[in-house]
Amino acid sequence: MNVADQFAGLSSLTLTREHTAAEIRRADVAAQKASLPKRKSCKGGKHKSLFETGHFVVIDGEGISCGDYQERHHLDGDTLEVTKFRFREHRYIHLAAYTIRKNEEHWHEIDAASDRLSFMECAEFLLDLRRHYTRGIFITYGGNYDFIQMLAYDLSHDEITKLINEGAIYLDYIHTMYRVEYRPRKSLTITSYPKRGKRCSVIIWDAFGFFQLPFLDALLSWQIDHNRADLDLIAQGKRGREHFTLADLPSIAAYNRAELRAFFAMANALRAAIEHAGFSISRWDGAGSIAAARMTAAGIKQANADLRDEDAYDAVRRAYFGGRVEAVLIGHHPLPLHSYDLRSAYPNAARGLPSMAGGRWIRLDPDQVIDDGWTLHHVRWRFGFNAPFYPFPFRSRTMAISFPRVGEGWFWRPEIDAADRFAELYGGTIETLAAWRFVPGSQSEPFAFIDDLYSARQDLLAVHGPGGAETIMKLALTAIYGKTAQSVGAREDEYGDLILPPFHNLFWSGWITSTTRARLLDAALINPEAIIAFATDCIFTVDDLPISDDGGSIGTWKHKHHRAATFVQSGIYWLHDHDDIYHFSRGFSRRVMRDDDAVLTAWRKREEYLVLEQTRLISLATAIQSDVFWPMRGAFAHSQIKLHLDGSSNKRLPIARADQPWKRLCRTLPQINNASDCSFPCRLAWLDSEDDQEYKATIIAQQESEDSEL
Repeated sequence: MNVADQFAGLSSLTLTREHTAAEIRRADVAAQKASLPKRKSCKGGKHKSLFETGHFVVIDGEGISCGDYQERHHLDGDTLEVTKFRFREHRYIHLAAYTIRKNEEHWHEIDAASDRLSFMECAEFLLDLRRHYTRGIFITYGGNYDFIQMLAYDLSHDEITKLINEGAIYLDYIHTMYRVEYRPRKSLTITSYPKRGKRCSVIIWDAFGFFQLPFLDALLSWQIDHNRADLDLIAQGKRGREHFTLADLPSIAAYNRAELRAFFAMANALRAAIEHAGFSISRWDGAGSIAAARMTAAGIKQANADLRDEDAYDAVRRAYFGGRVEAVLIGHHPLPLHSYDLRSAYPNAARGLPSMAGGRWIRLDPDQVIDDGWTLHHVRWRFGFNAPFYPFPFRSRTMAISFPRVGEGWFWRPEIDAADRFAELYGGTIETLAAWRFVPGSQSEPFAFIDDLYSARQDLLAVHGPGGAETIMKLALTAIYGKTAQSVGAREDEYGDLILPPFHNLFWSGWITSTTRARLLDAALINPEAIIAFATDCIFTVDDLPISDDGGSIGTWKHKHHRAATFVQSGIYWLHDHDDIYHFSRGFSRRVMRDDDAVLTAWRKREEYLVLEQTRLISLATAIQSDVFWPMRGAFAHSQIKLHLDGSSNKRLPIARADQPWKRLCRTLPQINNASDCSFPCRLAWLDSEDDQEYKATIIAQQESEDSEL
């Protein structure tokens, strides 16, 4: 009898009291392996994967908000501002699945018998699907909503806390014990251990990460040829869902069926595109799965190394920063402007990265520092007062990022070189205090496959235009950096040791972003006074720069003209192109921010900030933060947030009071760094301090706003 079978009939009480945590983890691993569908044999003794032979079973659920509005008030401990949340009770009342087998439609539906569908009702519905469709691939779109609704009300506060913190939990019912594994925005896995009968396990994948658009927008983007009646029904349902009541259940079910039919068509188009692009995946939780498949095939796991035991690890963590997002000027620019965008900036920077296997780190004194190779420098800098922006990022104790005139930190060689060129133009000193040098154990370049991937994408783009397989290639390229920078997803193995995500490597990810920031700085130094803003892999300018657009080669500049623009903060802006306006930001409603009229009006009135409506789907992670959020779990909570209009941020000081940003661009100034500390290390989710939890709460709030848009 194997380990998993030994636990199949045990209750969670027995598990937690009579067996060690390591034994439970070994049982989990064995159970998960045993529950995977077996490969299907074919002629010649070869096996076909579930990707090739499986069929989609698409899943979606619906809920209603009911009762009177309730209010809760939350005090922000840092700003001491009170936010009022208004919400109504939300009930999950309908769950359905759809597939086509042998040209015949198959529907499975369940409605709430009382107030809402219980966890057990949802779990058994999903497990029955798994028993019925042994070669099924079970996916949903924006499924985080469904996962939250299934779990929010039948689990206690302690159980949800354990689930969020540990990723999995056992739930004991009279006849069955369930193991629930929840990966927000990724997947929900339910395994049943009945007291009598066979164990069963089902994984529901959230496929939103492949599309990253509201559902109707994704249908249009992927040019899904679907019947007009269903599309009209979906649009009508999206508009009216806020006002759904229990009496509307027939209409809700019809809307749900239309969505499932359209999603089934979109899922099959997705698989065809992935296959056309030359990939095969085993996970269906977004673009990261495509990147992971290609990186695995390229041997990236073997080329990686765990840096935690290296003496250089603290320096590597301090040297990691994300992309540079900074508005040097804010206001409305009614005249034409320019943007210069690096083509596949992060994949380009990754191409020449070394293998970590067999490599070693050498500590260097200031007089030993070499100006080439994989060197990491500890520097102290001080530049002149007259620059519109400065080269080096600085991370404060609270994880606020600025680009100050004075500071101390660790940086990779590309950024040091760009800062030297900055100092030649504006004056200043860069003092090297120490350095690390990585010496590879071989000449291997494990990311060299990116060249072929990019070339294949360009060929598809030239022949078929954007969309389909070309989009898959683009997603795969984009996600490569994300896998190296992944800061969540660490887990304990069956012996309790912490296993990091397989591609996580802050040397690789830090080098990628450092190289990109350095290239943006070099471009900005051509005409510093013309720079409006930095935006990760792009700069906006008021004047044309002598930067050539070299066609479509990876890592070259793409030059665009824009009719007008409005910049209000770092990372928050509108571009006017022809008759369209495009908004860019995170954490704000697309509907509220669809144009810049409200901002321009508020500027004219000399208002300090703009009050914007925000709707958040309160997640399980937020619900356990305080007693204020717990009653709102799974509900759509309405609140107001302030968009400050003076350009002030962690990175920039506000514009002058006399400025007129509704008429013209106005200059902000870089933030002042009064700290004597060295720039602090980046945070990682598995380093579980109180400050880390506050930082994650900020990210979760942004995601909740995005979830509500779906």
